[in-house]
Amino acid sequence: MHKHLKISSFILIIVCLAVICYANSFRAPFLWDDEVLIIRNHYIRSPNYLGAIFTTSHFQGGGESGNFYRPLQISSYLLDYSLWKLTPFGFHLTNLILHCAVALAIYFLIAKISANNLIGFLSAIFFVIHPVHTEAVTYIAGRADLLASSFLLFAFLCFLKIPTRLCAKRNLYWIGSCLLYIFALLSKESALIFLFLVLFYGFCFRRKKELKSWIAIYISFLLISGIYVFIRMSFLAFPKAASLSLIAQAPLLIRLLTIPKICLLYLGLLILPLRLHMERHFLFNNLGDPSFWLGLVLLFFTVYFLKFTYRRSRFAFFCSGWLVITLIPALNIIPLNASAAEHWLYLPAIGFWALVVQACVKLFQRPAYKITLVMLGCFFLAFYCTRTILRNFQWHNPLKLYAHDLKYSPHSFLLHNNLGVELFRRGELDRAGKEFQAAVKISPRYATSQNNLGAVLENQGKLDEAITHYQAAIELNNYILAFGNLGRSYLKVNQPEKARLILEKGEKLYPQDVEIAYHLAIAYFQQGKLAQAREEFERVSQFTPHYKDIDRYLKNNKLFNKAGESLRETAPYSIAIQENGK
Repeated sequence: MHKHLKISSFILIIVCLAVICYANSFRAPFLWDDEVLIIRNHYIRSPNYLGAIFTTSHFQGGGESGNFYRPLQISSYLLDYSLWKLTPFGFHLTNLILHCAVALAIYFLIAKISANNLIGFLSAIFFVIHPVHTEAVTYIAGRADLLASSFLLFAFLCFLKIPTRLCAKRNLYWIGSCLLYIFALLSKESALIFLFLVLFYGFCFRRKKELKSWIAIYISFLLISGIYVFIRMSFLAFPKAASLSLIAQAPLLIRLLTIPKICLLYLGLLILPLRLHMERHFLFNNLGDPSFWLGLVLLFFTVYFLKFTYRRSRFAFFCSGWLVITLIPALNIIPLNASAAEHWLYLPAIGFWALVVQACVKLFQRPAYKITLVMLGCFFLAFYCTRTILRNFQWHNPLKLYAHDLKYSPHSFLLHNNLGVELFRRGELDRAGKEFQAAVKISPRYATSQNNLGAVLENQGKLDEAITHYQAAIELNNYILAFGNLGRSYLKVNQPEKARLILEKGEKLYPQDVEIAYHLAIAYFQQGKLAQAREEFERVSQFTPHYKDIDRYLKNNKLFNKAGESLRETAPYSIAIQENGK
């Protein structure tokens, strides 16, 4: 009875601290990838799109291309939308619930492996309050990390509960672990790391005489991984545009030489997360860079520490190995779309905190260290909670968030673009144009800012220049919003044939896009192709009933006698925040 009460108290404290740290995140609006994954994503509007969700790429429902396949993340948005529509509060609530689930899984997992409830509890505490996780929790689009981590951890717990003897209970936990692993893979590709974690656990803790009974279990995980990789590389191999990030375009040698700096950055973020921001782009510069040598020392120390803990403490060795194994995919050995990202620390942080807490619990047994450890523990507890709350406040205002993060990452074309979008929406066209120009200057092949810069120029009456940028956005990446913008621009300069041709191309690529269909209908109307115009307007009405002025067109095809009259009622210029796709 006393033990169950203690566990219940631990669970309550973990959840309460999570709520205290993230309650103010509920006021944060949709931003960044949220616009593509939620606001513009027609797949989450109806369960009828579930088939499409499980057979198309991550951004497909929002009209974007990409090679990510995360159907459970999109399905979770569908569920949220059915309950909350486009109210951010509900989406943030789901993220917080998932974060709590991850923290509780950490508590039970670490407590079981260490055979110490206190180590599990404290590891979960410092994990759940740590400010570096705001990028995964407060950022709604960061849900992939939450889903994948929760399924992966509970799959690991089921794996640990599988008895060695043959019985019904063994099959139950075995099947449960396999299913949860599949769910993790359907949440985020990096969940493949589970296979290596269970193998590493077996290496650390399984006795040789027990291994024979676990071979079939390991093979089942290997088969799941192999089938997943095969399906992703064959049936679900979506076309992927080349990443425009600095490190993705760097040769392998430079990426490898950048690893020490990345590791040093991650260690700093875990201990003292002072400069939190999105978008970190850097490369190895030269051998005179102190961060390179400090990072190299850190890597050598890690190798030595692994060797040391292997002999002294298998639990510490496992935690160190967990940190290393889960961090490897984030080191850009295989190029990613940033040099480093805070949300990539979500799983590695588990090993880090379990390692730190175990060392502190051991030291606490010595009277000389008790007061110091208590003071340090209270300090970091208060510091992390405060830092998390303050970072969440920054997410309340997209304009301030992007401006803040640009101070630390001035060469991020994504941040320049996103800041420009917010300025554009506030009517500050000159400032918005400068941000879009900065984004294009940093990355000329960045189609989104080409389109957005065109929208500013069009708004300023510079239609010829706007058309040039819209054309560039289409040539670079068949950017979805540029089709509607370019088509509308051609209609404005009384070139309906050019508008028709570009809009028909856009409709073939993006058949569900309302803007493209709407302007194509107007192009048909202006060319006197009334039957085709009516058909397009009816398609628009199916997508979005009473969209703009389509009801007037549908009532009377001859309502407008002058070609350009209806254009005064078209929507504002289409601009967008670019997905960071992390």
